[in-house]
Amino acid sequence: TRRWWLIVTLTQFHFLFYATRTLPNIFALVIALHSFAFWFSKREKSLVWTSAFAILIFRSELVILLGLILLQEVFIKQKFTFRNVLTNGLMASGSAIGLSILVDSWFWQRWLWPEGETFPFLWYFYSALPRALGAPLILLPIGLTINRNIRSLVLPNILFIIIYSILPHKELRFIIYTLPILNIPIAQ
Repeated sequence: TRRWWLIVTLTQFHFLFYATRTLPNIFALVIALHSFAFWFSKREKSLVWTSAFAILIFRSELVILLGLILLQEVFIKQKFTFRNVLTNGLMASGSAIGLSILVDSWFWQRWLWPEGETFPFLWYFYSALPRALGAPLILLPIGLTINRNIRSLVLPNILFIIIYSILPHKELRFIIYTLPILNIPIAQ
């Protein structure tokens, strides 16, 4: 699966194109990928801390995706405890906000906390994902059928795209975090 995942990912132009850009989404993607790795290895504290930094410093929309992952782990799979997620989440959030305020205030020389086009609701599904994932997209349902265990990996990502579809302004880079996970069932 690892080799096929790598081959599938390397054949997808949009993911590699955006990976070379200095956009806030791509900086957040790097941290989100670390969050995914911590999720896969069941490292609860590291997942919460990297999620908080990705959300509060780079892209707030990640609260939907990473939040769904944490909710699934706490309430459905019961792999993480609510108390630990909440405690670490509050500490990580305070640290991330403090760091953001300090860095941005230094650059702007005053105390500061920072933070087009519209498409139909289903645009990510009929345009963005087919272009980003390419022809291997047809293997996604097959991979989900073959290996039922990966459905819990894919579900938060699909829900993230659905929830994010509510916003009228859509760009592929807004959902780029989901592509590596969506490639897993394709690689099956």
